[in-house]
Amino acid sequence: MATPRYVDCPNCGEKRDTSGNYTSPANQERDQRRWAEEHESGKCAANGPRAFSRDQISGALNRAADAVTDLAAQDDRVGDAINLVVNATLTFLESPDADLEAAVAANYSDSVDDVLGWVRAGN
Repeated sequence: MATPRYVDCPNCGEKRDTSGNYTSPANQERDQRRWAEEHESGKCAANGPRAFSRDQISGALNRAADAVTDLAAQDDRVGDAINLVVNATLTFLESPDADLEAAVAANYSDSVDDVLGWVRAGN
């Protein structure tokens, strides 16, 4: 896997990974077109930074988690890990100093050891 290569927009500060590690060739082309339309053109500066509500972020993360989890329907660890990432992300956005254990404690009624055990290899 190539090392991520980031390009910063001089107008709004948004970063873009140009390594292609995490997307298909078709999505890379789409992302490049969007980058050119929004950032190379300077349109992004007129809009200012884009902000999303917690509900929008949570909804998007959970939709993505559901879509990926459906691909691995027979492997509960995949779903557990993805849901943990979603919950940890939302916790970290609200509490930047929180760690994974704090995210688990804030989002699950099960013990930290139990939740982390769901995703550990061999459990």
